[in-house]
Amino acid sequence: MKMKKMGLYAKFPSETALLSQFKDYLKNTLLVTKCQQDVKSYHIIVLSVLLFAACCNGYAGSSTQMQVAFQVDNVSRILRYIQPTGKEVHLDFLTKSKEAITFIRELNSVKMSPSTIINYIKSMIRFIEHLKLDLKLAKKDQAFHNNCQKYIDILKTLRKPVLKSLCTDTVRKRYDWFIGDKQTLHDCQRVLRVTMKDMLGIYGKLLERKHVDKKQKTLFRYYCEGILILKHFQRPGAVQGMTVNTFPTVFLQLVEYYMLSFLDHYYLEIRSGYLKDGVDDRDKFFLSLSGRPVSSATNDLRRLHEQLVTLQPEYVKPKPKRVTQGREMQARGDEIAIWSP
Repeated sequence: MKMKKMGLYAKFPSETALLSQFKDYLKNTLLVTKCQQDVKSYHIIVLSVLLFAACCNGYAGSSTQMQVAFQVDNVSRILRYIQPTGKEVHLDFLTKSKEAITFIRELNSVKMSPSTIINYIKSMIRFIEHLKLDLKLAKKDQAFHNNCQKYIDILKTLRKPVLKSLCTDTVRKRYDWFIGDKQTLHDCQRVLRVTMKDMLGIYGKLLERKHVDKKQKTLFRYYCEGILILKHFQRPGAVQGMTVNTFPTVFLQLVEYYMLSFLDHYYLEIRSGYLKDGVDDRDKFFLSLSGRPVSSATNDLRRLHEQLVTLQPEYVKPKPKRVTQGREMQARGDEIAIWSP
């Protein structure tokens, strides 16, 4: 990981006085939740979803529009970069704005997204505002108050080009979404039609209780997931989370006989063979060879498309797109993420 190698992940201890005060300020004054990451899940970064409107309409000043998770960790990393040694944060970091500028540039050099960089800058601005408003030192020392304001001004200047980049990227994505090439539902379901012949062969073996190898069983599972995602417009997350107990409800909604029979035989002939002693299947309907729940229905659908490439070498491997779920769903604005050609 580039950030770790460049020392951008190093942090101060969580019990550091100034950081603890900042955490209390976020929780009790600004009512921000998830201020800090759990140490055990240190390597996991959870990013906030940024609204496009926020880019163009006073994004920086609204704490209600953007609840940034783990702000204490963002500040801790910046301060550790500025002050590589010691267990406590020293206030002389306010005189080291060049190091903060370098940190932001390093984030850009490791290809961090504009939204992530904005999160770091916003967290640091909140931290300085906390120092300026809440510490007794700020009330007594006008020079300290001025240094805090100068530091905030520098951070806001750094933020401007990043915000511009973020808005440009968002506009580009929205242009591709609304103006770019569109895929029809018929196009998206092509993988089900083309691989049907192979799936019927596997289905016939299941009916006759003939041997079906592991690869064929896995492909058949991919196809069953594809039925629910591409034909019945279930979100990938819903397919992954579907349990044996909730399946009958889905089962009753399937209108084509082959869909009913395919899923029924997957459950009876394939899933039952995946169950293993000591492995928690969490009662999920779709299991991997290891007996554990599938981790990504989207990836399974991608692998099914790869099978289509094998059957038709001229077929171009699709890119992930979001496709509207038909007229009724379109009226409600619902969409699903699927692999479309």
